[in-house]
Amino acid sequence: MQSLKLTQAAFFEAVLGNTEPQNERLRVYRNTIMGNYCHALAVTFPGVWQLLGAECADSVAYAFFQQPQNCPNSGCLDDWGSEFPNFLASLEPLKSVPYIHDYAEYEWHKHHVYFAPSTDVLDASTLATLTPEEQTALRFQFLPYVHFYQSEFPLDQIDHLVENPEADGITLSAEPARAIITRSHEGTVTLWVTQSIWEFMNNLREGKTLEAAADEQSQRDPEFDLVSAMQLLFSYPLLAGSQN
Repeated sequence: MQSLKLTQAAFFEAVLGNTEPQNERLRVYRNTIMGNYCHALAVTFPGVWQLLGAECADSVAYAFFQQPQNCPNSGCLDDWGSEFPNFLASLEPLKSVPYIHDYAEYEWHKHHVYFAPSTDVLDASTLATLTPEEQTALRFQFLPYVHFYQSEFPLDQIDHLVENPEADGITLSAEPARAIITRSHEGTVTLWVTQSIWEFMNNLREGKTLEAAADEQSQRDPEFDLVSAMQLLFSYPLLAGSQN
């Protein structure tokens, strides 16, 4: 009698292996499973499907989950796909689109932010009760699902093209992009920000006081606009309800 491990391996090969099953029921089951996996990835990485084209992206997806280590570990497909960006980067035919890894990683972070547990958002009006000295000494706590991401590629331009298929094409150049990803009632929100604002907010996220973060950024960039940075900070759900 076969051991359970061998039986499982044989079943996996029959359903997700490279050989088409001879059994009609297994073939239908295999096609259903593969279709569900492919659809799940397309939902999580819609921009990748648009950039590569559906036919190419579907083929890449099939190659991805036919490797046992890339198959889902649970029945919740929303938790699956973190390794897909690295898989894209490993494919020789995709070397001509070197930004595809970073864009897929950006989409994975958006997906993760969207499904993260909710928590209280800071009511900025509560800060009005503080003295100027207390305000400058504040250490802000960002919402746990807020994600800071940067890339050497102009992902902001690529994302604009993905969101606006009718727009004119872009000429990719060495223009790094920096994003702060959060969510609102309508869904995820991506703030494409300047390097100066990104560094300032990242310093706040790392625990520096408002005064220290502002002073450091002003020294690094004499044109740093603190007022604009603070307006952005309080215009979107970025900060947690309790602050120090």
